[in-house]
Amino acid sequence: MASGIVFLLGFAPYIRAILKEGARPVRASWIVWVILDFLVIGSMIDNGSMNWMMAGVVTGASVVLLLSIKHGRPGWSWIDIASMAVASIGAGIWLVLDKGDIALMMFLVAMVAGGIPTMFSAYQRPEYESKWGWSMFSLSCLIQLLAVPTWDLANAGQPISFSITEFTTLAIILLSPNRSVDPA
Repeated sequence: MASGIVFLLGFAPYIRAILKEGARPVRASWIVWVILDFLVIGSMIDNGSMNWMMAGVVTGASVVLLLSIKHGRPGWSWIDIASMAVASIGAGIWLVLDKGDIALMMFLVAMVAGGIPTMFSAYQRPEYESKWGWSMFSLSCLIQLLAVPTWDLANAGQPISFSITEFTTLAIILLSPNRSVDPA
């Protein structure tokens, strides 16, 4: 439950940065993430492995997706399109296979692929992201990893894939050589 609260709280500085500080979420990432988040939470509920982190993720990501329509980075780059294609293929294989480790691995690939446009954007323009939001998302992942009940793909796959995306994005924001402004 703590990871869900922390993840949801992480959206507060991120949303503030979007509305007041010029953060510009990448629509392609948020479209992929919201679609997959809803598929995952449904699957997790169905399998009895739903965690509170996903409740916070679905709520906050949906708000950011809506905000990205007006405040997001404009246009579609080849990275956005390629990432959405890889995520779509991964999600499609996951849905077709329905269950099993290969299907879950495809979900993990799709989720991480969805983050690539945001990672590229964060590298090029770290001020388009919120270091405090991504810090909270990363902390939530750490909490969820510590709370994994059984270290198998069904229980650990989602927090591992989120951790890859959240910690990588945070590291890029903090270490980008293009940092001219301290990102909010």
